[in-house]
Amino acid sequence: MVAESTSLRGAFRALIATSAKLHELDPTITAFLSSLPVEILRHDELAESVRGKPTEVVAIFEQLIESAAREGEIAREMAPHVLAMFVSCTMGFSLYAAAVDGTELVAIADVFGALLDGTLFREPRRRRPRR
Repeated sequence: MVAESTSLRGAFRALIATSAKLHELDPTITAFLSSLPVEILRHDELAESVRGKPTEVVAIFEQLIESAAREGEIAREMAPHVLAMFVSCTMGFSLYAAAVDGTELVAIADVFGALLDGTLFREPRRRRPRR
């Protein structure tokens, strides 16, 4: 799905959808990913092992963002912020699935995809003035 994407938006949408489907197969993955930031703060050896080395997911995001910047899909100066936003979103999805309701992750990923595609919001209905 990600490899077939022709845009950063499509690739990120595919990554989120794939992650949601993986969660359905093994919810412990989501639980681990959601707890990782807290565990890094608690355990120096874990923090040391990831310091300076992007995780595989972050490395994938970096490659996608670099390609998008090179192709003009995003402004190069926005790349670090786009990376932070992608990582923040995925951490939030993981935390929500682990701590609140993992059964809705596929539906949430679909709604997030609609947000990315620009189809989530509609024009509000115009109310007729009262007489």
